[in-house]
Amino acid sequence: MNPLPRSFRWIFALLTCALLLCARNANAQNVSAEEASNAALQLMNDGKLPEAATAFESVLKNYPTSMSVADTQYRLATLYFILGDYEKSRALIQKLFHPPTPADITELAYSLLPQMLAAKSAKEQDEDARKAGFEEAIKECDSFLQKYPTSALAETVAYGRALSSFQIAKYDDVATTLRANLRQFPKSETILESQFLLAMCLMTQGSLAAQETPGAVNPKADAAFDEAQRLLAEIITRRGDIALLNDAQFQLGELLVTRALFAPEANRDALFAKALEAYRSLLPKAATVAAQQARIKNVRDRRLAALASKNLAQMKSLEGLLEHEISKLSAVKAKPDLSLSAEIKIGQLFYHKDAFDEARVVLHQMQLFAEDEEQRKTLLYYLTLSYAQQSRVIPGEVRQKLMEKAVACYDEFQAKYKGDPLADNLPYTIGALFLAKAPEKALHYFQEGIQIYPKGRLLNDTLIAQANACIQLKQFDKALATFQAFLKENPKRELAAAAESGIATILKDSGKTEEATAQYQKLIATYPGTPQAENAAFWIGQISLQKGNFESAITELKAFLKQYPKSELYPGAKYSLAQAHKNDPSTALRLFKEIADEFPKAEAAPYAFFEQMNLLPGAEKAAERAALMKEFIRRYPEHEKVFFAYNTIAQDQIAKGQSADAIATLGEMAEKHPADPQAATAL
Repeated sequence: MNPLPRSFRWIFALLTCALLLCARNANAQNVSAEEASNAALQLMNDGKLPEAATAFESVLKNYPTSMSVADTQYRLATLYFILGDYEKSRALIQKLFHPPTPADITELAYSLLPQMLAAKSAKEQDEDARKAGFEEAIKECDSFLQKYPTSALAETVAYGRALSSFQIAKYDDVATTLRANLRQFPKSETILESQFLLAMCLMTQGSLAAQETPGAVNPKADAAFDEAQRLLAEIITRRGDIALLNDAQFQLGELLVTRALFAPEANRDALFAKALEAYRSLLPKAATVAAQQARIKNVRDRRLAALASKNLAQMKSLEGLLEHEISKLSAVKAKPDLSLSAEIKIGQLFYHKDAFDEARVVLHQMQLFAEDEEQRKTLLYYLTLSYAQQSRVIPGEVRQKLMEKAVACYDEFQAKYKGDPLADNLPYTIGALFLAKAPEKALHYFQEGIQIYPKGRLLNDTLIAQANACIQLKQFDKALATFQAFLKENPKRELAAAAESGIATILKDSGKTEEATAQYQKLIATYPGTPQAENAAFWIGQISLQKGNFESAITELKAFLKQYPKSELYPGAKYSLAQAHKNDPSTALRLFKEIADEFPKAEAAPYAFFEQMNLLPGAEKAAERAALMKEFIRRYPEHEKVFFAYNTIAQDQIAKGQSADAIATLGEMAEKHPADPQAATAL
């Protein structure tokens, strides 16, 4: 989404005037100077820029009194700028601000200065120096527009001003400048580029606003997105500039994906579908190049017609447009094929839709066509993520295979692109896969992430996860020290709540129940509305139950169920509440039945059947117990307790002297569940 390459129009549009100035002074030059200048100019037109710079240097050295000195200085300043020698460029530009430089060359020099400053700033590594450079470029643009308000270069300089403002996130300033351009130059043949940059600015503003309310309606974000979408659609509909149309088509896909990621869940599929359509409409690079060549031919033909009719004003205008379009052709040829980039984006889109298999089909296919290392890196990154994320939602052996592939892709990425900022979330993502069942592996990835990305986006999350892995490994002192050090840094509220919750878990797991309860109560009071506060309310009831304080447990668990009726912990809390009614079997039986019936997919639901069975003792309850166990077997045929359900039925049958029925029951278990570890026991 970085429009910086569009600064080429700012550079080359200005060269046009210099080309015309040569003709103005040609008759006044001696033949040798003219031939030398023309030879240097031909090198520049052929794209041999270093050679052209050397040739123009020779012209200045050999013909210091030529009337075309100012022309040559301007061209050489421009070449130095393009070649990245900014100090030499600036020195020549400064010379052109003083007599005897002709007024038109001075105007060109004033327009070149901010371009040079912006280009230099773009390469600055120091953020303060970068910002200061762009601010100076903006100041020089303002100076030019004040000196030359009616200049033919005003549109181009204003565009450059907006571009510099964009680079330092002055988005309101960008929008103001570009809207003025759209009003002042509505018929310009390059005005759509201002419209495109305005759309990019609005996309950025919309994204920033949407980040404040992810998953919810955000009128401010929607307004920015809507206008950006309209501007891009207009560029596409007008079909006057195919290269820009293709850029707009690609950015439309980007905009729609961004909207989908921040939109309410119900709106996402429709936005993803529109994004997919936009990406699939991209033209291949060859077609874009051909269209741009045809555009250049059209401008050349019009320029020759203007020359034939002696319309010098129109010819000058078309000369500038021609240079701009030639420079744009070079940019189109230099950048990757957008149709291939769009295919990669389609793979990413499927990933964001959780369509992981479809994503990998596209991503693997694009590995065969990737044009550069950046694309190959992106493909490997999303392949790693797709395996990792899919393994979270698929159980059993398939999950294990997906995890293995995720780790293999991660290892390959680290071998090729270790430390690349794109993947600062990968160590955390891979480590999280192992946190529950292999905390020692998880700890390895978390520590690796902290080492490789000490300033990564997920550093704080990784520190919290590392401490949680230490808790799993009973390394309580290490985990506690990590949490306490983390809290001293005054982290964001949600991360501070996670750290405080981690401390509570350490206290609980190390048997310090009184301190744990106090810590959970602190969480509830300090971080209301957070998942950690919800978790704390659950564990206060659990601790009371574990200590045998049944009345307190009942009070706390009832309060939790009332406050968090949609919590994922709700079935577990209700299960504990039933256990707390140890002295009230009828209430306990009712609660266990409700869990089994209302939350059949909850982890506690299968065990609620056995709890009900235990509350139905005696021979007279055998039929009820059998009915419960048969229902358990029907609902959970692959559960680890399935043998015990069959065996309970068989034991009641044996107690009633129904040996043949008991044999049939156990035989059925062995026949229908031959892979169960208890099948041999049943036989």
